[in-house]
Amino acid sequence: MDKLFVYGTLRPGSKNEHAQRLAENARHIGVATMGGLLYWLGNYLVLAPSQSKEDRVTGDVFEGVTAELFDRLDEYEGAEYRRQLAEVRMEDGRTLIAYCYRYALPQEL
Repeated sequence: MDKLFVYGTLRPGSKNEHAQRLAENARHIGVATMGGLLYWLGNYLVLAPSQSKEDRVTGDVFEGVTAELFDRLDEYEGAEYRRQLAEVRMEDGRTLIAYCYRYALPQEL
């Protein structure tokens, strides 16, 4: 079981069925930030790296994400995203290592 940092349609309160499945099957441990930038690509957000340490994306961290749930989320995110480990900073200042979905296509953002 692992941790997952989510932003966009997978955040708590979303009506997205995958966000609801995540909320029902993993434990929300809080709000966090991680380095990067969000871009709006018409219908959805993508997380991309940033050259500046000042750029932070706010999201939520879940723990207890099972392999089966990751498989479903990988399918939902599709080929446009890669699940990768990243350092996230919780609101209380702790840092954790969690998976996140980063944009993987070579399109210029």
